Amino acid sequence: MKKDAGVAGIDRGRIDTKITADMPIAEVLEKYPETVDVFTKYFRGGCFACPAARFENISDGASAHGLDVKEILDELNSKVVPASK
Repeated sequence: MKKDAGVAGIDRGRIDTKITADMPIAEVLEKYPETVDVFTKYFRGGCFACPAARFENISDGASAHGLDVKEILDELNSKVVPASK
């Protein structure tokens, strides 16, 4: 997708961004550093040192920790997808 500064400097390449449950945790952290606080909140920062973060996806991590994956995804996406007005 071509990135276009568009109106008010919005990065049009990120508007359609959506973090999904099947994405590896490490990939999300690398692509979207603004999500660090969400991972810290739910996983107490363990994702940063955990070797499983390279291959474990968000759904697996949430399940392993007894967490609600939808709640985590909603919060992660609120960090990377602009809110609709």
